[in-house]
Amino acid sequence: MKKFVYLVPFLIVAAVCVYTSILFMKGEYLANWKHYVAIALVVVNGVLYCFNRRVAVLTTGLILFAATFDLVELYAETNTVAMRIFGRSTPDIEWKSLLVLLLWGGLNLDYFIEWRLDVREAKGRDRR
Repeated sequence: MKKFVYLVPFLIVAAVCVYTSILFMKGEYLANWKHYVAIALVVVNGVLYCFNRRVAVLTTGLILFAATFDLVELYAETNTVAMRIFGRSTPDIEWKSLLVLLLWGGLNLDYFIEWRLDVREAKGRDRR
């Protein structure tokens, strides 16, 4: 079961996109270009999971990062918040996407460490 933990954030994102698409089809909300881009990225990401897991996991993170900073919209209703820190405004942040991004980082931390060790080991073999 631990083998598929890296899929949880993608499954959450895919479920949110499916739910949002259903709301658009029912006519409850109107989609804008950010929604269509998000749906296309999630579909492409799903195909990537079939062929290259590393690229797909990183793409999931990029989608969540873009959704956090309101570059794409995963949810039908997006509530963004900006804060002022020392007189400077932060970019708009969508909190639900930020929480899923943090979950993605936490669940994939071991996976990222393994990648880093694989890269170091490969570099060590090349130098010999």
